[in-house]
Amino acid sequence: MKTAALVLLGLTAALLPVRPAQAQYAPLDEARTAYQQGEFDRATDLFSELADVADPAVRKEALQHLGRLYVAQNMEDRAREALTELLDLQPPLIELDPDVEPPPLMTLYYEVRKNYGQRTAGEAASYTVPTADPGLRTLAVMDFRNYAMEDHERFDPMQWGLSSMMIEQLGGATDLKLVDRENLQWILGELDLQSDLSRVDQSTAVRMGRLLGAHAMVFGGIYLMGKTMRLSARVVKVETGEILLGESVEGRQKDFFELLEALSLKVSQALNSEVTETEIGSRTETRSLDAMLSYSQGLSALDQGDYRTAYEKFLEALDYDPSYARAKQKAQSLEPMLAAAAGRPSDTGGSLP
Repeated sequence: MKTAALVLLGLTAALLPVRPAQAQYAPLDEARTAYQQGEFDRATDLFSELADVADPAVRKEALQHLGRLYVAQNMEDRAREALTELLDLQPPLIELDPDVEPPPLMTLYYEVRKNYGQRTAGEAASYTVPTADPGLRTLAVMDFRNYAMEDHERFDPMQWGLSSMMIEQLGGATDLKLVDRENLQWILGELDLQSDLSRVDQSTAVRMGRLLGAHAMVFGGIYLMGKTMRLSARVVKVETGEILLGESVEGRQKDFFELLEALSLKVSQALNSEVTETEIGSRTETRSLDAMLSYSQGLSALDQGDYRTAYEKFLEALDYDPSYARAKQKAQSLEPMLAAAAGRPSDTGGSLP
């Protein structure tokens, strides 16, 4: 873990969003410092004051931090209030990044978004807040299913990692809007389907897609035969249930990343999105299979609410590949909760997000 711990020490400055207008605002700097040092009570008081200032950018940052602080201290109602105020700042729609925010905060965020959408657009609204671009093509990628007959346990975590990786590849390289994996997991929980994904058939996919505001859903599978790996994908059109794509790619296990990139390209082409394999490949954040497996195990632990194990797995992924940015973000997003639970500043030297 030594390499990962050293890497995390310098993350805070790199991950903080660019805020040119308020970067030198002394009260905000004071609040950030208190938060980063794990002084949660003081940080809460400071950000509460900042949440009432006139500057929308300052209010936005203050409310985001308050959401994190309240969740870390198990103050769910206060966190919900902060998120509701955050959404009231739109337009534009304020979307939290699930790679940066702790999972309990994202769960509350999706709940608040659902209620906000119903309140502003009627009870028939989807779980997403209406945007100014209803024609935007939106894609949701389900977790892949593990059908491997050999090395089944070793590759089992890839069920979670592959969907995250495909979202990462398509989201930055195409004109498609990708539904966050965390949003999809929340919907599965709402429909009581998380424990048995075999119940998610095409009709269920259509229902889920409508709730998410998605136009298409991707279902994938992993197959292993000796040293040969096959990845499959089925793209279902939400409006009609029509299958737009049923394709697979096959090759050597060691060429796993290239196989997934080729499959992502087929998915994008099925939706008439103009993109090249080179563009998709440039979005692949790691080329280490071990790092990807550890990261996938971290995602599995997150889904089960085991944040300590998830944190350790993300650090393990960093040991295999110190440049794995998404693993860094995921690990850092968990630090406030783990620090609050332990009653002390962050285990990694106070490098809070």
